[in-house]
Amino acid sequence: MHPLVQRDIDLITFAREIAVDHYDIEDVLDRYQLRYDDFRLLFEFPRFTQLLANEEETWSSAKNTHERVRLKSAALIEKYLEAAQASLHNENETLIARTGLAKLIGSFAGLGEEALRAQRGGAGGSGFSITINLGDRVLNVGVSNGAPALDDDVPTLESEQVYAINADLN
Repeated sequence: MHPLVQRDIDLITFAREIAVDHYDIEDVLDRYQLRYDDFRLLFEFPRFTQLLANEEETWSSAKNTHERVRLKSAALIEKYLEAAQASLHNENETLIARTGLAKLIGSFAGLGEEALRAQRGGAGGSGFSITINLGDRVLNVGVSNGAPALDDDVPTLESEQVYAINADLN
């Protein structure tokens, strides 16, 4: 990659971290291996001040509300986990309270029943199938993980053949 392009990418990334203001400036400077004096010098470069202004505007825009809320919520939960850990191991808390807390913490990590249900796409079970034998004809209809499935040789619900089968059953 061309050094100027890489420099611009680094400046944009750095400006974004400053604009988001999620980490202490000292941590950001350490991550980018910058001294505070060098950071102050960056403000003398119009390109950096323009990038920073753009990143601050983007971060503060209404279109970015979801991302800001997501990041701030994650940070709050991260801080809450310290208190939750103490409560989880507190023998004075009821077993029901500690079990509920353990389930909540597990859901943060993507563990437990709620996470499994979400991975499967909703309620439990893998689906169902129905087989109807009509003499020499077999009609198989099923749903698996929320997606309806019909056998290839079975007429669709819109076809006249299915209506004819329904009429014969009545």
